[in-house]
Formats: sequence, C-alpha cells, structure tokens
Amino acid sequence: MSPLLGLYAGIIATLGMSLVEYPIWRRWGLAGVAEWRLNQAIVARFSRKPEEEMVVEGVLLHFAHGAIAGLIFGWALMLLPLMVSPILLGLLFGMLLWVISVAITKPITGTGVFGKPSTSILLVSGIVGHLVYGLLLGTLLGIL
Repeated sequence: MSPLLGLYAGIIATLGMSLVEYPIWRRWGLAGVAEWRLNQAIVARFSRKPEEEMVVEGVLLHFAHGAIAGLIFGWALMLLPLMVSPILLGLLFGMLLWVISVAITKPITGTGVFGKPSTSILLVSGIVGHLVYGLLLGTLLGIL
C-alpha cells in the first residue's frame, strides 16, 4: 500500500467528518465545532485578518490537516507490522487527533472543550467527528 492512499483516504474521511459536523455548525456556528474555529483562528493569525473572513481558508486548512493525518496513518500502517484491525486503529487514531485538537484549541482560540467558555456540544461534535474520521480512514485503508 502506498502512503499516498492515506492522503486520499484522509481527504475522504475529512469530508465524512465535515458532513457529520455541518448540522452542528448550522445550529451553533463555530461555537459548536471547535476544530473549524481552530482552523479559522490559525489562518487569521497568519493572514492578520479577522477570523470571520477566513471561512473558506479555514475549511481548506481543515481538509489539509485531514489529508496530512491520513498520509501519516497510511505510512504507519505500511511500516508497522500490526495485528490489529485497521478500523480499530483508525478509531484510536481519530481519538488521538481529538486529544491533540483539544490540547491546542484553548491556547489558540481562547475557548475549549473543558472549562469556560465551552459547551457540551463541543465535546460531542469533536468526539463524534473524530470517530467518523477514524472509522472512514481505517475502513478505506483496510480495503485498499
């Protein structure tokens, strides 16, 4: 398997994750989807423009992160002799990415999943979104 397949699977998995998070974003805006806000905040810092103007750029960065994570996961599956299902590994990898996003969200955006200001929807959307990402990534790379 080529790690490049991981990149493509990462893009598809990010699309699936985004489709799950989209209704949450429609209802609660960026306050409901921490990683979307995180990506907009990152782009805004580099461009020195307001976060509100960085919607498209934030989404593109979200997909770039998903592609790079998929590439890393595909590379790891190729190099490491694992006796565990790629689907299970994908779910675990998705949760690892969620933990990383939680760790960096508050310092960059000033909001977080734990502690004020936060909402339980951030917790739910983040966990569910990253589980969907991991499930799709593991499934796709398991069959390719």
